[in-house]
Amino acid sequence: FRMTHQRIAVYGGTFDPIHHGHLHIAQIAKNELDLDQVILVPCRQSPHKEEAALATDQERLEMLSLATSDHPWAKISTIELDQPPPSYSWQTAEVMKERFPSSHLYWLMGSDQWQVIDQWTRPDHLAGLVEFIVFQRGKPPTPHPKYPAHFISGNHPAEASQIRNSASKRLREEWIDPKVAHFIRSHRLYGCQT
Repeated sequence: FRMTHQRIAVYGGTFDPIHHGHLHIAQIAKNELDLDQVILVPCRQSPHKEEAALATDQERLEMLSLATSDHPWAKISTIELDQPPPSYSWQTAEVMKERFPSSHLYWLMGSDQWQVIDQWTRPDHLAGLVEFIVFQRGKPPTPHPKYPAHFISGNHPAEASQIRNSASKRLREEWIDPKVAHFIRSHRLYGCQT
């Protein structure tokens, strides 16, 4: 049994690790656009980042699972991890359209990505599959002449890079779910020693 005509947002990211900021953004989008689901899509590791210090795909999935366990509207999709790289947003959107044919699809992104969407692969095709939800980071995003978008805002200080970089000294527990903090400690991720 699958509910039809759902309002579903796809939210991609590295989620390395997932933190309160990610779920804060998802919750605001859910509330403001009356979404039924937000599907978190962990992307493959970026080739520009140092591999050694980062969590594996499986560890990132585990952390996502722990962090979203109390949010029934938050789902996780391994669609990009299951495909050979590189992952393109339009391909992910196509698969989501196949899986949820009668649902209304949204694509949730930060304003930093929105400003460079013309540089994405096949942005016109992506725009034909989804409606964009743009989350403000820093200065307010500017409307795009071709792609309509819903602009949302709400500040949260959490940054994955800061969590990773400070983990060897002090894990930023105020920014992550306690279950995720425990996972990071027990698996000694990001150089966490305790």
